Amino acid sequence: MGGAVILLSGLAAMGMEIVWFRHLAILLGGIRSVFSLPLTAILVGIWVGSIGGGYLHSRFGRPALWYMLAQALFVVSALVGVASADLNQIAPERAAMVATFHSTSGWQSAAAELWDHGAPAPT
Repeated sequence: MGGAVILLSGLAAMGMEIVWFRHLAILLGGIRSVFSLPLTAILVGIWVGSIGGGYLHSRFGRPALWYMLAQALFVVSALVGVASADLNQIAPERAAMVATFHSTSGWQSAAAELWDHGAPAPT
């Protein structure tokens, strides 16, 4: 039974990765980081979840309860995240980003994309 639960959890995570990938592709366009952002979120989530789950299990026990709470939090956060994204809010930045990437070619395009993702966000 435990194996089936872990299988279903993994399928849910992979399904949400596809949803996030398509959602970010609509919001940000076809840039390379659209695939790496959801993948990074999944891998960091697995890392943080394993450390947090190990701590909660050793401190409080009842791993099934904590697992169900984590899955419920996952569902709620996914629904809130998809529902709260607004394309109109980021439209000017997206247009400037796409124009920058299309105006350059070759290594300049890769450098501009790297700069765009590495530069601090304006406040």
